[in-house]
Amino acid sequence: MIPHECQSDIPIQIAQLMERMRRHDDDLYAHSLLVGSLSLTFAAHLGFPLRDQRLLGQAALLHDVGKLRIDRRILQKPTTLNEREWSIIRTHPSLGIWILLNEGIRNPVVLDIVGNHHERLDGTGYPAGLSARQLSEATRVVTLCDVFAALTETRRYGKPHTRQDALERMARKRTRLDLDLLKHFKVMIEAHCVRDSAERGKISASCYRGGEICPKAS
Repeated sequence: MIPHECQSDIPIQIAQLMERMRRHDDDLYAHSLLVGSLSLTFAAHLGFPLRDQRLLGQAALLHDVGKLRIDRRILQKPTTLNEREWSIIRTHPSLGIWILLNEGIRNPVVLDIVGNHHERLDGTGYPAGLSARQLSEATRVVTLCDVFAALTETRRYGKPHTRQDALERMARKRTRLDLDLLKHFKVMIEAHCVRDSAERGKISASCYRGGEICPKAS
């Protein structure tokens, strides 16, 4: 659950930032919509209060906002990134916090998710190498949704994995991802049968309105 003092809605800037992501890179925009939709649905599945569901979905929409500061040529590269390019990509969580603070978004849950969604339970993630006890439940929820989305989307440099293959790959990351949450996530995916179009990041922009998102996909 999200602490009561962290439950205030984030500002309307969410719509402006989403539009900036759409103009910067279509895949970034589609991925953000997919992770937002999955996170909202997963929070509901876990029984989070409605206000927490909405905040988690909003934060998930912005999880990759730092990529606005990453060169399009890197984001849109059709082949595997080299080490220098990966080192640039790894700056996007910190860049995301910088962008949000400059936009006046200071909700601690949003900043936590944006800054820590690439951290892993065993300390092998980035940017700070945090470990399990330092990672909130909200961040763990969005991390699972982010990983699943990345595995099942069509990428410029590779084919998407099937839903089942993605879940099996995630289960093998037993020291990195929250396996208890993953069990619930697997049940949700199988129960809701997320449509192939949603899995590939093709969620309509109408899935969010005025800083909120809804789980209905196009």
